[in-house]
Amino acid sequence: MHDYISDMGRVAVVVGAGYGGPAGPDEPRTPSFERNSELTRNSQSHPIHVDIYLDTDDERTIRQVVNEFDRLVDFLGFDGPFDPSEERGSFIRRSWARMKLTMNPAELGNRSLRVERALEAHTLVTDQAKTDAQAAAVIAGLIQALSDVPNACLRAGSIVMVKYETNGASVMHSRQLSQVEMRAWERFPEIHREPSRIFEALAVAVAKLDNQQFSGH
Repeated sequence: MHDYISDMGRVAVVVGAGYGGPAGPDEPRTPSFERNSELTRNSQSHPIHVDIYLDTDDERTIRQVVNEFDRLVDFLGFDGPFDPSEERGSFIRRSWARMKLTMNPAELGNRSLRVERALEAHTLVTDQAKTDAQAAAVIAGLIQALSDVPNACLRAGSIVMVKYETNGASVMHSRQLSQVEMRAWERFPEIHREPSRIFEALAVAVAKLDNQQFSGH
C-alpha cells in the first residue's frame, strides 16, 4: 500500500492550499469535524484545510482557478489565505484561513450545505431549481475556470471536487469526506496527485492509517 501511494507521487504535480488558523504550519491540520454539524461546532478552533491540484502550467488558467476557489472559501465563511507559499512544477500553493469574525456557526453550516447542493446540481445533474442562486454562481464560476484543466482536485475542508478526462470526455465528481478520510488525506497528501484514482488511493490511505494505528506506529 505504501508503494502504491508513493508511486502516485511521481504521476503529477499538486496544488496545495491549507486553510487553518493563525498558529501556522506546526498546528495539526486535521479538522475535528466530519459533516456540517461538526463544522458548526468546531469551526473557530479547527479551521478548514484546503488542497488544489491543477494539471496545467498556464498562468492565466491557474490564477482564474485560484481566484474562484478563494471565492468559494470566502463564501463558506473563511478569511484567507494567510502566509501563502507557492512552488512551481505545475503549481503548488499552501496557506491558512480562519472563520470570519462576522460569521456564526449556524450560518457557517448553512453555507456549507448550500455549496454541497450546488455541487450536486452541477456534477450529479440534480434539480437545479432547489439550488441556492448565490452558491450556484460561485460553483459555476469555479467550474468555468476549470474548463481548460484536464485533471483537477479541489478540497475545502470536507468538500472535495474531482475532475479528470477519460475516453475523450470530462468527468466531474463531488462528495464529502469523512473524518477518518480527512485524517488519511493529511497523513498522505500525495494521494490527490492523480484525480482519476483519488478515491481508490484514499481508501488505501485509510487502510494504511488504520494499520499504523493498530501496530502503534
